[in-house]
Amino acid sequence: MVLLTTSFLYDLVLFGVILVTTFIFYYNYKVSYWKRKGVINRKTVFPYGNVEKIVKQQVLFGLEFNSMYNDFKKKGERYGGGYLFTKPVFIPCDLDLVKDILQTNFNHFSSHGIYCNEKGDPLSGHLFALDGEIWRNLRIKLTPTFTLGKMKMMFKSLNECGDIFKQVIEKHSETGDKFEIKDLTSRLTIDIVASAAFGLDTNTIEDPENDFATKCTTFVAPGIQTFIAQVLQFFLPHWFLRMANFKIVDQTLATFFLDVIRKTVDYREKNNVYRKDFLHLLLQLKNRGVVSDDGKIFPQNDGEKNSDTFITFNQLAALCFGFYFAGFDSSANVISYAIFELASNPDVQKKLQAEIKEVLGKYDGELTYDSLNEMKYMHMAILETLRKYPSVPILPRQCTKDYKIPGTNKVIKKGTTTFIPTMAIHYDPDIYPDPDKFDPERFSDENKAKRHPSTWMPFGLGPRECIGLRFALMQVKVCLVKVLKDYDVTLNEKTIVPLTFQKQGIFLVSEGGIWINVSKQNY
Repeated sequence: MVLLTTSFLYDLVLFGVILVTTFIFYYNYKVSYWKRKGVINRKTVFPYGNVEKIVKQQVLFGLEFNSMYNDFKKKGERYGGGYLFTKPVFIPCDLDLVKDILQTNFNHFSSHGIYCNEKGDPLSGHLFALDGEIWRNLRIKLTPTFTLGKMKMMFKSLNECGDIFKQVIEKHSETGDKFEIKDLTSRLTIDIVASAAFGLDTNTIEDPENDFATKCTTFVAPGIQTFIAQVLQFFLPHWFLRMANFKIVDQTLATFFLDVIRKTVDYREKNNVYRKDFLHLLLQLKNRGVVSDDGKIFPQNDGEKNSDTFITFNQLAALCFGFYFAGFDSSANVISYAIFELASNPDVQKKLQAEIKEVLGKYDGELTYDSLNEMKYMHMAILETLRKYPSVPILPRQCTKDYKIPGTNKVIKKGTTTFIPTMAIHYDPDIYPDPDKFDPERFSDENKAKRHPSTWMPFGLGPRECIGLRFALMQVKVCLVKVLKDYDVTLNEKTIVPLTFQKQGIFLVSEGGIWINVSKQNY
């Protein structure tokens, strides 16, 4: 059948040319979005927009957008734009604007823009991915589970895991052999979160090949499939992904994890088991609609039976999933980077060791939640570690309501992706002089008071700040105490200095690992 010419082949070639030409015009129109709005942006590369290096895995996902912050700021701009292929991304540089987006006008940017599919992929419906009223209601329900009292409740199981960790450190001290600290801290935090969250004794520190650990670490492993899934959720419309029943969580992992949670929940409900952990608090929300200190799982009065604050089993499982994966890998990273910096800065290490001994001396050598929180220099050292090594280098937000940029007539349209360049801000020499230097004194009360509140954001900022912040800091501190109380830490020559990061995925993972040696202190 001839359509345009006397030859079917010519028609086919002509159709192809028209198609390619149309696509090029479409692409050029899409990547002129910021120019049409009068917003500065970096030159694009067809067909990637500004993510060519990311797609080719030449640079970590967030770092490319952090470099835009530096470009825009050098030109005196308060903000700029970039492109995920053809999708526009807004990048604020001005700290007041960052605060306005994350706090003051939070209702315009209340979503992370993270894809979730609660029906087809129930574990994806965790707190970080939810938005709107569903997120808001669940956040309110969960807030009582992360109070000071609840942290104290979970401290015992966390401390017991720390004791097993210390036994492994002691063995390395006796043999004098080098070891990779991230591997060990990952095994520790798997045990801590599994115990404190679900009451499971996984014993990953001594048995790293156990089924629970090997299954669950696949979710954060920087593989090509994981990377593609992480990028697609920012690029493709969520309605399209849901229509295609796209799944973020590997289905083998999902089946395994749901089975573990269901068996644990069934056992506790049938036997009315009380354990001081996160799962118990979720069971109270599931069955009573309220978090209580009385240790009961089921309703105690008619008011509780009629509560409208219950959560479903799928919500419970998704919250466990989110808590687990937010808690184990990011905390393991913070611990390993803190130990790297302490090994690289022996003067800081000695000062911290002195503080640990002084504080524990007041408590007859016993590590308690209260003694832990008296270690002010410890807290400063961890905050500085998180400045240099935030778990993710950007904070994603999605505009949920048209937003007029203060002091301008420019409007960020609903649905626009926004990346807060956290790591770029953390390394801005105008904010943190000599930013590559590890200096806990930056976070003394006096120095913190001098800085803008948007200059430190490893846990986010505003209403969507990480709800598990206290728990994360607690497990990092316990681990450091277990190591530094009795041992000196030094870098092994196998560690690549300065650190470089793997270019796959979205998390900061050191290339080649962090290899250390430990030795018993001489008292």
